Amino acid sequence: MKFCGECGKRLDGASAVPAAADGPRTMFMHAASSGPVVREPICRLVTIDQTGREGMTFTLRTGDTVCGRTNGVVLFDDPYVSPTHCRFVFTSGRLHVHDQGSLNGVYLRVGADRTLADGDYLRVGRQLFRFESLAGAALQVQRVDGDDSTVWGSPHPGAFGRLIQILDDGRTGEIRLFSGDRCQLGREHGDIVIPSDGFISGKHCAFLRQGADVVLQDLGSSNGTYVRVRGEAEVANGDFLLVGNQMLRVEIV
Repeated sequence: MKFCGECGKRLDGASAVPAAADGPRTMFMHAASSGPVVREPICRLVTIDQTGREGMTFTLRTGDTVCGRTNGVVLFDDPYVSPTHCRFVFTSGRLHVHDQGSLNGVYLRVGADRTLADGDYLRVGRQLFRFESLAGAALQVQRVDGDDSTVWGSPHPGAFGRLIQILDDGRTGEIRLFSGDRCQLGREHGDIVIPSDGFISGKHCAFLRQGADVVLQDLGSSNGTYVRVRGEAEVANGDFLLVGNQMLRVEIV
């Protein structure tokens, strides 16, 4: 018997491990010798429908990605989206959106308070507004040389700006003045009430006078308040964009 029936030990005195052959032996490759794995950031655009459910997901490559109705990689069958609408630039984990002169623009959801510029466009529910400061408002009554009388008009409410409604044919609708130091907009409560729009929250947003500035503040509305991007803007993880009738959530991981 060469081996013990109980423990398997060799009984003839020979080594249980064969002697190494002459020359180098093959080494065992193990994970400890490998270097750290560097993962590139990934950017995704996730469409959100009117019920809040996720739809199509577009993964953006590093570099430029064009979005439009007929041109680009991100395509939407949406009459409010221009043939070439916007361009996304993703580099080093940062995303920028560039409007390509589209008719209806690209809108970014307001998170923190946002200082408005004269002429900014806003989307609130199904409403489109343009903000204007009264400093640039056109005079409706022109003075005549030689007439030093006082202009007769409606009492000035001490307004610090106005909100101009844009109708779906591009014409001007209602004009609402901001007076005091704060003007609130909502479906049920506020200085500006729009009861017919079910996409506007009861208390949706507010416009604040802060010195010479007018600040837009979302009041935790369900559908958000959006400001049109002027040229280009950086977009962060978790931000929401409106492109035509499409709502997009940005994911950078």
